Amino acid sequence: MLGAAQAGRRSSLKLLTLLKDEDLIGDARREAQQLVEADPALAGQPALAAAVRVMLDRERAEYLEKA
Repeated sequence: MLGAAQAGRRSSLKLLTLLKDEDLIGDARREAQQLVEADPALAGQPALAAAVRVMLDRERAEYLEKA
């Protein structure tokens, strides 16, 4: 949904608009919920599990910097 392209490269990612893309965002949320309900540890999705860990580590670090 969101992302940054390498310098000088065009991104194929689309930035979504909350109002315009409400249905797509809802579909993605439902898919994510189903995935986590079926595999809470994301054992079957190691790349996704690693991306989630990185994101959580960044959020934790940002929180600690603000505290």
